[in-house]
Parts: sequence; structure tokens; C-alpha cells
Amino acid sequence: SDHTPKLPQPAMLVQPDMTEVFVPIVDGFLVTVDEAQAHLKALMELIPAIHGQEKKAECVMLPAIQAGGAALKAANGPGKGIMFHSSLPVAPGPGQLKNREDKKLLNTDKVRFFVFSKKR
Repeated sequence: SDHTPKLPQPAMLVQPDMTEVFVPIVDGFLVTVDEAQAHLKALMELIPAIHGQEKKAECVMLPAIQAGGAALKAANGPGKGIMFHSSLPVAPGPGQLKNREDKKLLNTDKVRFFVFSKKR
């Protein structure tokens, strides 16, 4: 596989079905940080412009991990996947997790009881 950047700019690749993950691009998809420095910088500037106005943010994690593994396998090469995740993957789909907190109890005496009654 060719590991040089092929896309003229960063692009969002959408997986319409999270249960059957596939790799839409193989050649030029996996590159080194040095080769893609300009693309990465442009991507970091694009993300707020694309997603800055979204009010509801739901995320998935398992399909993203599966897609990364499929991309490495399709490229016939070794690699490392690093994921930074700051929110609970609550979007419907594989690997969905549920919030443990009951939002109806926020700012009530029951929450204060549970938070302050635990021995530390």
C-alpha cells in the first residue's frame, strides 16, 4: 500500500452503519505524523468550524476502534492506534454505555446525602 497523503485536505469519512465497519480508502489513508503535518494542522482548525454549533454531542468508541483495526489490516502493515476520549460513548450502537447518574436527582437532598455520607 502507498503511505503518502492522497487527499488534498482533511476529509470526514462517515460510516453509515456502525455494525458493519468498512475502510473506504486504503492508499494514502495511514501516514506518518511528519508526512501529514499540514493536514493535521488544518484538521485541528476545521473541527471547531464543522462541529462548533452542535448542541447534542453523542459519541461512539467501539466502532471507531474497529475501524482503526480494519484500516491497519487493509494496509497490510503494523501500526498503533491511540484514542483520546473525553466523554461516555452513549450514542446508540455497538459498545453503547449508559450514564449511571439519575439526572432527576441532581441538586436534590438525595445527591447530597450520597456524596457527603461516604467515608474517605
